[in-house]
Amino acid sequence: MARLAVFDVDGTLLPSTSMERLFVLHGLKSGILPIRNMIFFFARALRYLLQGNLEDAFKSNKSYLRNLPVEMVERESARIFGESIAQKLSRDGIEMMNSCKERDFKILVMSGAPNFLTCHLSSVCPQDFVISAKLEILEDKFTGKIAGPHPYGVRKKELLIQMKEKLEIDFAASIVFADHHADAYHMELFGNVVAVNPTRKLLRLARKRDWEIQYWR
Repeated sequence: MARLAVFDVDGTLLPSTSMERLFVLHGLKSGILPIRNMIFFFARALRYLLQGNLEDAFKSNKSYLRNLPVEMVERESARIFGESIAQKLSRDGIEMMNSCKERDFKILVMSGAPNFLTCHLSSVCPQDFVISAKLEILEDKFTGKIAGPHPYGVRKKELLIQMKEKLEIDFAASIVFADHHADAYHMELFGNVVAVNPTRKLLRLARKRDWEIQYWR
């Protein structure tokens, strides 16, 4: 069995923001994201919000990518990663990843961000495995839908349990780093838990369960 160090990205390795938010802002400024796609995105979000479904309204809603060529999106994602995202990654987080690697932990990056963004982390972070949102592609274009389960909230826990044998993970000896109370589901699996830049709800939970608390910049 292996010891894994599992790192969340948005809010954890990337404090106070998300890769997807930075990509969307870049896309709007550069004009690669059509206004009609953003209208479609917010219309879909509103529909789910009226149903009380916050996760599908925003977290799982990738309709801003609808009908965009995969090649173009991947090219622009590489550009925004190099120009902005890489510089915003937490130095504390990168140092912790390197420290875990030196202590013979295998590194798992786990994020609900699209895989065309998380794939670039390998250029600046040590990692052995990545679990992120895989997007549906049809005729070399994104459909705006996610293919398979979205690794967010309780689905992160479900995915880790499903992949336990493949990852050969010893949960009791492994460590997890995350920032959001929605991450509490999978954090509970681990013998070593660190709440990083925690939301108020996660901070209360961390204090209640005596989890370590760190602030990364």
